[in-house]
Order: sequence, then structure tokens, then C-alpha cells
Amino acid sequence: MPKLLVKHPEQGEITFKLTGDRITVGRRADNTIQINHGTISGHHAELVSVNGHYVLRDLDSTNHCFVDGFQISEADLNERCKLMIGTIECEYLPDPEAAKLAGAEASMPSTSDSDALRKMVGALRHQNDELIQKVSEQQKQIDILGSARLLTPATGADLESLRGKVKSLTTERDSLAKENRGLLAEVDRLRAIVALSGEPGTLKSTIRIPPPDETAEIHLPTVAVSASGGTTVAAPVARVVDPQIATFAAMTGLSGRITPIIDNLRADPGAKAAKEELATVCTQLSEKGTAVNGHTTARLANAIDALTRDVCQRSFPVAPRILDTVAQAADLLGRALSAELLPKCTELAAPNVLVVDDDKDLLPAILASLEFARLSASGCGTASDAMASVQANPCDLVLLDISLPGTDGLDLCTQIRALPKHERTPIVFITGHNDAQNRGQGMLNGGNDFISKPFNMFELTLKAHVWAVKNQLGLA
Repeated sequence: MPKLLVKHPEQGEITFKLTGDRITVGRRADNTIQINHGTISGHHAELVSVNGHYVLRDLDSTNHCFVDGFQISEADLNERCKLMIGTIECEYLPDPEAAKLAGAEASMPSTSDSDALRKMVGALRHQNDELIQKVSEQQKQIDILGSARLLTPATGADLESLRGKVKSLTTERDSLAKENRGLLAEVDRLRAIVALSGEPGTLKSTIRIPPPDETAEIHLPTVAVSASGGTTVAAPVARVVDPQIATFAAMTGLSGRITPIIDNLRADPGAKAAKEELATVCTQLSEKGTAVNGHTTARLANAIDALTRDVCQRSFPVAPRILDTVAQAADLLGRALSAELLPKCTELAAPNVLVVDDDKDLLPAILASLEFARLSASGCGTASDAMASVQANPCDLVLLDISLPGTDGLDLCTQIRALPKHERTPIVFITGHNDAQNRGQGMLNGGNDFISKPFNMFELTLKAHVWAVKNQLGLA
């Protein structure tokens, strides 16, 4: 009978007999083999009987599975081998090997041989652990570069350098946009002066007749009839409308079209026509937002467009969590464009976001993405640094890794909530793919939302926009 030998750092060695067609391994009590340890996911892996032997499959765990030092998603277990489930060392013992092991125990080598063997095993184990660490770090780099997709083809780019370039380009872009808005305002002022002069020829050559959705309204000439029967034709009167009014009206109409398309994609996530329509509408929404560049609604529109263009150009169906995020953002944009909230949106500065994550590779990638999306972002890797930051500098949103060393994200959330000025500050947890138990506990501890690794960086920035703006508008 095959066996799994688990070398738990606290409970010692535990041997499990493997019987049945499917054996689940994880931290939760409903698994066939429960390993209660912080690096083990709730449902971490499974052993499935195939043609007389077992196959080990990783269930999208946070800390992965390794066979003889190599990370695997699925591996055949035909002979005795060393497994790493999370950071827990295990051994797989097939039936014949289990018998050999029992025979070996009956004829143990001498004490000196045992000491030499132990030293050799210790050295090999140390080398193997180093290799596992290197492989894990390389895989982490690949995952980050694959999922972050930071709008640059330089796969080895220095993220700190990227952040500096992003800041410089953003400043230049905002300066040009401000200059452009000033020129447009001057053109509108000159048009109004010409219109008031009452000179039809000058008016005709200066004021173009716009479509109904643009920024000027032209009233037709007025014909007056005198008592003697003569007629007088007055010059056309032009009334110049604030260009932002027409822009916000167009954005309101476009944002309202998103929800029905989302409903269609919920019914058929792979519908090509619906994906194309969603991408088109969101692109038009972003283009309209360029007229009010830097405005809260324009930033939301840009973030929606970035995510939808990214996912809709792919051949596979749009994930339900992506649809939920886009629907949530479209609803907020519609509310922000309302007569009640639009004046308040005009006064809002770019939100401040605090990112708390001990992953030294992922943290700068998140910060660079947020800053590129025109959010003000800062980061730290420990709970103590996070508490010092929120106490010293108010923020509009906290993105919080749920698995921090020492004080974990759940406890840190409770501590942040105890601060009077952060009782209602939105907290979005960054969690593992199968970390449903922690996500549920996070919501009970005061969290507002979560995003699971691995995530699309456009999804993260859109979710950050939504919760930060909600907080600024008092809707969180």
C-alpha cells in the first residue's frame, strides 16, 4: 500500500496510508489528509489513482507543489521521491519501496555509517533547498512579468526606473492637456464675441454649425414683419455651451450601455459580438474623457477601457470576476456623472493608495501600475510600517496582502479599523487563488473587497480606482 510521509515541523513525522481513487491534501479539515500549516492552502493538492499508481496535481495553490525540487502542476508518482507541499517536506513511498524500507530498518548500518549518511543527507538537503528557492524565485519573476503586463516590452526592465519615467511622462501629459484646455476655452470665448457682434457673414465663417451632441447651439434667424408689410431678418444668435456639459452627457450615455452588455456576457462569456461591443463602447467612453483629461470621471473611464480592451481581445471567455469589476466601475461612473455628484467630482484630487505586500518583486510592479493609471501610490512590506504610514499619512484606499509575516493581513485590518480616521477607509485584500476561508474572514474583519493572485494588473488598477473614488465621494 503506498504511503505519504509528512515531516511536519511541529508535529513530527506522520505517515498516511493512501487508499481510494482521490485523496485531497490541504489545511482545511475536510481534506483526506489535513496538514495544518500556514504555507498550505485550504485545498492545496490532490492524489488521483491512475492505472495503478498515483498522480499528484497542484490545485492552484499559493505556495505550489514540488517533486524532487521541481515545481509541478501535475506529476506521476511511480517511485519513491521527495515532495514539497508548500514548505512542508514529504516523501512518497510506493508499495514496494515501503517494504524495502521496512527491511532496511531491520538491518540498520553501524553508528559511524549512520553519522556519515546523516551528514551526506543533510548536505544534499541543503543544496536541494537552495535549488528549490532559486526555482521558486524564477517562477515568481515569470508569473509577475506574465500577469502584470506593465505596458512595456522590456521584460527585464528596472521597475524603479519605470516608475520614474511614468511620473515624468504623466507630468508632461497633464501639462499639455492643461494647455490644450486653455486654448479650447479661448476659442470658445472668441466665438461668443463674434456671435454677439451680430454680423452674419463673420458669424457664418467663424461659427460652424455643430451636430446636436457638440458644444454649441445655433438658433435659426428670426423674421420680423412690420405694419407696412416689410420684413427684417435678424442675424443668427449663437449660444456657446460649456464644452464639459456635452462631454459629461455623452459619457453618461456610453456608461449606461455597459451594463446590458455585461449581462449578455454573463449569459455567454465567450460571445464574440458582445466582447467587441463592450470594447468599442469603453474605447469611445475613454476618448470622450480626453476632453476633461485629469477629471475623476476621465480616470475611471480610462481604467475601464484599459481592462476591457485587454480581456476582450483574447479568444477565451471573460472571467466572471472581471465582469463583476467592470460592472461595479460602470455603476460608479454613472453615479459620479449625476447632477448630484458631478460638482464634487470636479474638486477631487488623484486618490492616495497604500499597498502593503511583503513580496519584494510584486510590490514595485503594483506601485508602477497604479502610478501609470494616475493614482498616487506608496508601499510597504510589514504590518508595523503600514500602521506607521496610515497614522502619519491619510489614504483613500489600502491594498492589503492577507498573508503578511508576523501580524497577518487580517489582524492588520482590525488595527487599521481601530484608528478613528480609518474607520471607513476601504481595504481590498490581495489573496491566494483558493483562499476562500481567509477571504470570508477578511470581510468579517472589516475588509471591503478582495482580488486573487494571479491577477491582471488592469483589473487591480480599476478596482483601486473604484474603491478610492467611492471613499472620496462618501459612498464606501
